[in-house]
Amino acid sequence: MNKYTIEEIKRAKNVVIVHPAFGTIYMEVKKILEKEKIVEGLVWDESDCCQYNMPEDYRGEYEYMNFPFSCIKSID
Repeated sequence: MNKYTIEEIKRAKNVVIVHPAFGTIYMEVKKILEKEKIVEGLVWDESDCCQYNMPEDYRGEYEYMNFPFSCIKSID
C-alpha cells in the first residue's frame, strides 16, 4: 500500500525513489501511468564516471526510467 494518493503523485514534479537494485534516487517526473501504477521520469546516471573508456570530464547523463508507485518514498 502506497502512502500517497494518485492525485498527489500526479501533482508531483519530483519524487524520491527507493529501490533494492538502484538504492535511493531523485527523479524528475515526466509521466504517470495510473492503470499500471508506474511513475516515469528522468534520473541522473553517473555510473560511467571515471571509466577508462569515457572522457575525463564526463560527469553523467539523464536516463529515462520507470518505477512502481510502491517505490516512492517522498514527493515534491
